[in-house]
Amino acid sequence: MYCFHSRTAIFTVETAKERLTIIHVTIEEQTIYPTYAQAIACLRVCQMLSNTYRSIELFRFDDQTGVVFIFVNEELQIIVPANGNWRFLNATEL
Repeated sequence: MYCFHSRTAIFTVETAKERLTIIHVTIEEQTIYPTYAQAIACLRVCQMLSNTYRSIELFRFDDQTGVVFIFVNEELQIIVPANGNWRFLNATEL
């Protein structure tokens, strides 16, 4: 998720024929980072997968939703939300 903070400046320019209003907006992005609980849960899940000789094909933190997605194979996909309570992802949830 991005948190937008904007700063706005309004300028007026007058010419002989027209009066123009120029709006200048600056948008600043604030990126979301994983939580401590989420990081610990990801470490535990990856360790469990490694102990069972599973290869992790994709590990992705979505900075817009704040969710970690771990893809092992088509049958085994895991979601780790910000609270650290990981769960298996069902194909119907995609």
